[in-house]
Amino acid sequence: MDVSVIQNFLSELNEHLSNFSYINGFLPTQADCYIYRLLSSQFPAPQNLPHVLRWYKHIQSFRQVEQDKFPKHLDHYWTPTSFTKLVEEISTMAPSGDTLSWKDKYALISRNLQEVLGEDKMIALLKERDLKIYWGTATTGKPHVAYFVPMAKIADFLRAKCEVTVLFADLHAYLDNMKAPWELLALRSEYYEQVIKAMLHSIGVPLEKLKFVKGTDYELSREYTLDVYRLSSIVTEHDAKKAGAEVVKQVEHPILSGLLYPGLQALDEEYLHVDAQFGGVDQRKIFTFAEKYLPQLGYAKRIHLMNPMGFTVSRDPANGGDATYLTYEELELAFSKEEVHPGDLKATVESYINKLLEPIRNKFEDPALKKLTEKAYPPPS
Repeated sequence: MDVSVIQNFLSELNEHLSNFSYINGFLPTQADCYIYRLLSSQFPAPQNLPHVLRWYKHIQSFRQVEQDKFPKHLDHYWTPTSFTKLVEEISTMAPSGDTLSWKDKYALISRNLQEVLGEDKMIALLKERDLKIYWGTATTGKPHVAYFVPMAKIADFLRAKCEVTVLFADLHAYLDNMKAPWELLALRSEYYEQVIKAMLHSIGVPLEKLKFVKGTDYELSREYTLDVYRLSSIVTEHDAKKAGAEVVKQVEHPILSGLLYPGLQALDEEYLHVDAQFGGVDQRKIFTFAEKYLPQLGYAKRIHLMNPMGFTVSRDPANGGDATYLTYEELELAFSKEEVHPGDLKATVESYINKLLEPIRNKFEDPALKKLTEKAYPPPS
């Protein structure tokens, strides 16, 4: 779909919704569901259009079963004729149709990434079909605000029509020096799923386009176990330690489970049937480990997409305007040189954290989720 067409439509929609509650006036219809799905598939919630944003969040709050009950149309449109025609014009564009070129998809997938391993392969695949990508997270400690960084990128993948799988790596969490006790694996996974869904919902990511998988759903199978043995017969201790250096807890005398961790993450690429794995730059050594060893098992080398670590400090134009830092070290150095004022830094951090956490805090006021939290993270005995 032509982005300019959508942008013009959004402007018209914002003006229309300044006078009406819904597309067809004052009652919701399938027109609202259709336009919502159309916009959410290609754009984040439009923060700069207050009336559209209010309507967007309102339609988003309805469950699918509730949306399905909206009438198809009203007998009379409480809308200007010109806007009615614009809605009808937009409605001729099939929401499930693929209107993005491979170049558009490539731009969405690769934007703001620090590094891509296998870029040529990604371009070749995009010319033929959509990518299948997975992102995994070990269910150890409670998810924190930094999880919004990968969530925002997952939104880009979905806009690029990628098939995205979120892996709750519960077995990995246990193997990483038992950061998650075996008896709490199921509860931790359930907790992570609820938190991550709430985070994605808060930034306007449609959950129906995501697949959620637990590692123990397939990692305890006969085939996977045999591949772990096959991999362990060719991987050196040096390579296993090097691959996990940035993500596995390092101790003077590492236990064997921690050395298995990188191999399991590599095998996940094959068993999740994906083209690419997404992660932070701290995963690079595991990614190159996978590229080295998967082909030795007869499996394809995957594409690897890596996120940077960036932070923008909001400042008054008179004080130099906003400043962006790609690493924590850059920010720390600028702060030590007094290039960043403590007040600006504190205000920026406070603003971002509160904005991101508010919908999640609201969701976890639910009594059932409070009970889940208490069970998944019981107080120390």
